[in-house]
Amino acid sequence: MGNQPFNVIVVLFWLATMSWLVAAKVLPPLRVGEPPNYGVIVDESRNEPPACWAIQMNGKTIGWAANKLERRKEGISELFSHVYFGELPLDELAPGWLAGVLKPVLSDLELLDVEKRSRLVIDPLGRLTEFESNVRLANLIDAIKVKGRLEGSTLRLTVQSGDISATVSRSLAPNALMGDELTPQARLPNLRVGQQWTVPLYSPFRSATSPLDILQATVEREDPVIWDGRSVNTHVVVYRGDSGSGAAGDNTRARMWVREDGVVLCQEVGVFKTPVRFKRLPPREAKSIWNALPEDWSQPVPRQLSRELFEKARRAASGAGFQAVATATDP
Repeated sequence: MGNQPFNVIVVLFWLATMSWLVAAKVLPPLRVGEPPNYGVIVDESRNEPPACWAIQMNGKTIGWAANKLERRKEGISELFSHVYFGELPLDELAPGWLAGVLKPVLSDLELLDVEKRSRLVIDPLGRLTEFESNVRLANLIDAIKVKGRLEGSTLRLTVQSGDISATVSRSLAPNALMGDELTPQARLPNLRVGQQWTVPLYSPFRSATSPLDILQATVEREDPVIWDGRSVNTHVVVYRGDSGSGAAGDNTRARMWVREDGVVLCQEVGVFKTPVRFKRLPPREAKSIWNALPEDWSQPVPRQLSRELFEKARRAASGAGFQAVATATDP
């Protein structure tokens, strides 16, 4: 990792695909209710097995993902996730300038697959205290490392690739709910139609004096979907550019289909305007994936095992999974 030009390219790749989402708790609550928080998510997830997902783009399975909650004796909880892209379609995902920069370098790196593992630490009061994310790019383990720590209301975030590192500090609202665009949210409890909250989207591409792109999350409607061969009712959460942020207010950035008990069944995000869907696998298919994962989720998944689980996810996604039912209100 001593090749500085390559390190710069790796950082560009990460910046272009993995912006951090910060869903801030708004005081006072906006319109209908408050946004979900870690305390509720941890309480409602304590007895659940890991959630597993098939990642699809244009109807084709390109990877898998898994989330797990672990509770420690001291009352501390850890949220782990693995995200694996087995066939990353660079031509379709990346804008022309980025693909042109990456291709000459990545052509010598065997098959372009990407694994991202993350860990978030929640204190006994349901507050996020620290998080970390590590990205393997092809055969480069820990090609990118991201670490964050909350000190009061200040987030200190460090991104490192090889000898290159950058550190930023930002103020966050209390009880911030943090994730990233390419990690599915397993639960979003206590939703009601009409509920709204703001979502500051951190992006390194924005000006250093204005690094947040404000989105607005709205529980817009209830929609029936097919999941595990059955029709279930869901709340549809839509994330759009906030009218006060300079972004187009009707620009849909992401959508979630959340079952009435708070279980997220599907998450759709736009990666360079290309929709990527995380479809939750039914319990029996999910079990075959998380049972095969190493016991220590803080460690990287062996590359060969990731490929094997990718094939399992591909087969599972072709069976009983998530399927939206077309409605008159669909875009």
